[in-house]
Amino acid sequence: MPVRCAHKGPCGNQAVPECPCFSNNVHCRRNCQCSSQCTRRHKGCRCSNGKSLCGESNHKKTRCKCSKEARECDPEVCRHGRPAIKKGRAANKIPPKCDNYVMQRASPVALAVQSGSYGLGTFTRQNILKGNFVGAYVGEILWSNSGDHQTLEQKFTGYNYMFAHTQSQLLDAKSVGNETRYINHAKPPKANVEARFKLVNGEQKIGFFAIKHIKPGKELLFDYGDNYWRQNE
Repeated sequence: MPVRCAHKGPCGNQAVPECPCFSNNVHCRRNCQCSSQCTRRHKGCRCSNGKSLCGESNHKKTRCKCSKEARECDPEVCRHGRPAIKKGRAANKIPPKCDNYVMQRASPVALAVQSGSYGLGTFTRQNILKGNFVGAYVGEILWSNSGDHQTLEQKFTGYNYMFAHTQSQLLDAKSVGNETRYINHAKPPKANVEARFKLVNGEQKIGFFAIKHIKPGKELLFDYGDNYWRQNE
């Protein structure tokens, strides 16, 4: 589960052994009650805001420290080449051209669920450019051993909406989910989206991103991977 600290004194100080971030060897984040100057905060990137170098449209060639570490930019620490103060606003506000902030902005594309290649499918209602954020996979968080109790129900209904979230957690979108749970399987070159794991404000999220240009009305497809089929044999 997400780790947050809320103690007095500096994080990591041996005099404050109760700091959960220090104990779990993770970075402090915005939801922690420590200062943005905390030495345990991720330092963020210093990308130029003249070009969109941070985000998913430059996924393969980015020099952005945050993108390389599979984390979204943090508006409190990523300065994007800005001076300390600019026109009375905080310098560390994420500029509009930064596209490594899409999951925090909660700006998915418009999707529709209708008959697809296998039962129900997910279709885009708008144009999606290569590298664009499509939507986040959401669901009930289960511990891996809890997922074993779902097996009989899955075999009976034939539906499986579980997605490995971390080494010990699963996301089950069967009862709590959105349109992305209906994205069907396809191998390349038919696949047009891929799932990426991103650290978003210290929490791991699963986001779907376009790997090619997708026209309105097209069905979204991604490769489930070999592990999915082995588990469902």
